[in-house]
Amino acid sequence: MPFKLPDNDEYLGNMWGWKVSYWSLAFIVLVFTVMVARSCYLEKNPQDRVLEPEKIEIIK
Repeated sequence: MPFKLPDNDEYLGNMWGWKVSYWSLAFIVLVFTVMVARSCYLEKNPQDRVLEPEKIEIIK
């Protein structure tokens, strides 16, 4: 037998409202976009990813 709420109780919905849900979705999409853009950039410029020994300057 499934759980059933009493007849006098109502579903209250999202506790913080849809505004916060939309801001959260926008943040997730932004982070995903930055990740994809960075991934594409690093694939096109692999020299930026690896530090070559001859380019390292030793400070004495």
